[in-house]
Amino acid sequence: MGTLSAIRSVRYLNTPMFCRLYPSSQGLFYSNYQSSISLKNLYPTSSLRLTTIDKVPEDPSSKFNGYIPIDSLKITYSRSSGPGGQLINTLNTKVDLRLHVESAAWLHPEIKAKLLEKNRSMISKEGYLIIKSDKTRSQQLNLADAMDRLRTIIRSAEFVPAKPSPETVEQIRRK
Repeated sequence: MGTLSAIRSVRYLNTPMFCRLYPSSQGLFYSNYQSSISLKNLYPTSSLRLTTIDKVPEDPSSKFNGYIPIDSLKITYSRSSGPGGQLINTLNTKVDLRLHVESAAWLHPEIKAKLLEKNRSMISKEGYLIIKSDKTRSQQLNLADAMDRLRTIIRSAEFVPAKPSPETVEQIRRK
């Protein structure tokens, strides 16, 4: 009789009703459930850990792999401009990202020279490349936008146009 009551109590513990009444026991009933749109199914090769850095595949022809060390940047947050509203003037959502181009050891010297040449209007007297973003109301999204713009600027400085073919040179000469 004791085993039968133990079996009944285990069955009772695994019911959805019990799990709703006692949220700390939800692992008993739902431990094996996995949605078809869970992160493990959507990204099967990802580690799904926020603290680990994914390795960026090395491209031998590229001088910049896309990785920007955060410690080499000066990031400041300030109040965003634009129309007001509730809580809009109380949060520091605007991002001011500054990169000192000369002291960035992780950048290739050719890229540094092209950055200084192409983006003179964005570089301060002290040698900082300044990027500002206040696109969204979120501080993190503005930081991501500024980092993306910095990557785009560096990649455009890295780009080397291909030499024109002899046919193209001849067509240009004829015009």
